[in-house]
Amino acid sequence: MIYVYINYPVPHITIHRDPSCGVVMMQSKAERRIVKINRDTIACEMRKFADREYGFAATRLLNDMWLLISLDTPEQEVGVVYVIQALLGLRYRPLRNASVKEHCGGGGGTRDQAY
Repeated sequence: MIYVYINYPVPHITIHRDPSCGVVMMQSKAERRIVKINRDTIACEMRKFADREYGFAATRLLNDMWLLISLDTPEQEVGVVYVIQALLGLRYRPLRNASVKEHCGGGGGTRDQAY
């Protein structure tokens, strides 16, 4: 499973593989938006992204989103991140070219400090 943070006002996408990562825990605000993607929900959730059902704006409730992606392989999980970025980029120019970085691996190591 990966935890993916999408930030709109400061466009970036960060992948976290470690659920105990301090950044994942720090972002635990009560009203955070979470989209869960797994084998059972992937078709429905991808349709929602394609149909522009998820909006972003520079407001507290719409400025970011967390994705919890659990698929068969790490490659599938990361691939979904890039497809979602492409879909969001059709409507939100800042997200089109946003950096996608990995913050922490499953072993707890930090690869990049962009978050």
